[in-house]
Amino acid sequence: MDKYEAYAALVKGITEMKFEGDPQPCILTLTGDNVLPIAVSTRGDVLVAAAVYGKGRIVVTAHETYMQDISFLTPDGQFIKNAIEWLMPYTHAWVGVYGTSNLNKDNLSGISVKSLSNYDRTVGVFCRNAYNDTQVEELLDFVRGGGGLLIGGQAWYWSSTHRGVDFNEEFPGNKLTGPAGILFTNQYGEKGTFPIPSELTNLEIQS
Repeated sequence: MDKYEAYAALVKGITEMKFEGDPQPCILTLTGDNVLPIAVSTRGDVLVAAAVYGKGRIVVTAHETYMQDISFLTPDGQFIKNAIEWLMPYTHAWVGVYGTSNLNKDNLSGISVKSLSNYDRTVGVFCRNAYNDTQVEELLDFVRGGGGLLIGGQAWYWSSTHRGVDFNEEFPGNKLTGPAGILFTNQYGEKGTFPIPSELTNLEIQS
C-alpha cells in the first residue's frame, strides 16, 4: 500500500474531525504492516484507521455512530464519502449498508446504495457495525478478493459484559479487522475535535 496516497485520498477536503456528543469511542490498536492511522487524538488515541488486506481495503471507526450517521466526524459526511470512494474496488460499485444508518442515496449523491440484512455478494463495499460475527469468513474472503469494508464499533461495553474473555480474539469486530491489523479495544478513546494533517508523517506511519 502506498500509505501517503491512501491517506491523501481519505482526508481529502478535511482539516479536522469531531468526536463529540454522546458516542464514547474506544481506542483502536494497530498491529499490522499495512495499516494506517487516519484520526488521532491529542493524547495519541487512534480513532479512525485504514488497512489493506489481500486485494481489498478496510476502514474502521472507533464507534459505530461515526460511520452510521453521516453528520458525525466531518461536515456533510465528507470523510464517509472519501472512505467509500477509497474502498470501492471499481467505479460505480454498489455499496451495501447493514443495520440502522443514514448512509443512503440522499446523503451519498452519486453513489449506488442499498440496505442489506446480510452481505449478499452483490456489492463492492459493505458497511456494518462490529457487534456480530456472522459471515466472518465470507466477509474476509470478500475483502481478500478486492472488496471494501467500512466497519465501526467499540469493545468497552462488550468487554464489560464478557469478563474474562479475550476481546482481542473474541470481540466480533476483531474477528473481521484483526487479520488486517486493526483491533477494537476496551479502553475509552479521547473525545474532542482533533486536527487532521494534510499530509502523512513518518511518525504517523510508525505509530
